[in-house]
Amino acid sequence: MKQNRWIPALLALTAASAGAAVAPSIGNGRLTATLDSSAMLQVRDLAAGLDWRQTVSGDAFQVTAAETRRGPGHQEIVATLAGAAGLRMSVILPDAAAEIRVKLYAPKPLKFAKTIAYPHAFTAPRSTAELVLPYQEGILLKLDDAKPLEIAGDLFSLSGWPPGGLSMPWFGLVDGEAGMLAVVATPFDADVRLKWAGDALAAHTEWLPSFGEWR
Repeated sequence: MKQNRWIPALLALTAASAGAAVAPSIGNGRLTATLDSSAMLQVRDLAAGLDWRQTVSGDAFQVTAAETRRGPGHQEIVATLAGAAGLRMSVILPDAAAEIRVKLYAPKPLKFAKTIAYPHAFTAPRSTAELVLPYQEGILLKLDDAKPLEIAGDLFSLSGWPPGGLSMPWFGLVDGEAGMLAVVATPFDADVRLKWAGDALAAHTEWLPSFGEWR
């Protein structure tokens, strides 16, 4: 199981098939999350009035089936993905929290030897936002600044090894008034890749093979 958790929050640095006209959506009064047919998420922060949208930055996937479910204390979108690998995905929204939990899992043993770059990077709703990484003493990168060109494409180890990796398993976007934090729950088989998506710097998670398998 591979898991990312996104936490859009104010003042924080911290159903339907794929072919249907209406994309599956869930909401709890604080956030809404919608999954489209190309496996892209849009998260609406209702308190801040901001939309966090994904941009194509990693491997392409298509949603072949999706439905919404109600569980104890949460809502959920369950989807089947087709692309670089056959995966299942759950998008979980707790009833009383401003966070989205995304779980990826293989329905059967999956052999693979390359990385899987998914979910895609989120883009900032405002041009003033900066990318934040817990690298060394912490760094902020302006999304439209050409200076960090040499950084784009680099991998940052989430496990902190070899030396020079991230000191904590997260990355995020912040603009001083609103922010979003991505927390990786399985950091020992994942890295963060920086790249240019359109005309802005973006960060996404890349999952690594573990003994030649998806673990």
